[in-house]
Amino acid sequence: MWVTVASPRPEKAFIPLALDGYPQLPGNSLAMLYHTAMSTPLKEALLAGQISVGARLFAEVLLARSDLKRPRKVQVHVREIPEGLVDTALLGREESVEGDSPRSGEN
Repeated sequence: MWVTVASPRPEKAFIPLALDGYPQLPGNSLAMLYHTAMSTPLKEALLAGQISVGARLFAEVLLARSDLKRPRKVQVHVREIPEGLVDTALLGREESVEGDSPRSGEN
């Protein structure tokens, strides 16, 4: 699934993400991509401040559940799927756009 960077947090080594196609998650929740679920190049780019708001990545949802501390929100954790591992044959028609790249929008 495609995800869009909402506000990178290099100082905390995670990236809050909007899930493309799911704009209305309860409580305006965002998915979280933690450094342990990032590729080395993405982690290095994050720490160098090179990931900008609006950058797009391809990711897999690892966890989706009600937030235990904030009942009106949900917790969504994702894992980055590096660009070279994206199998375009598995993408739906609405996601398969020529020239579209998981890294588009990055500096």
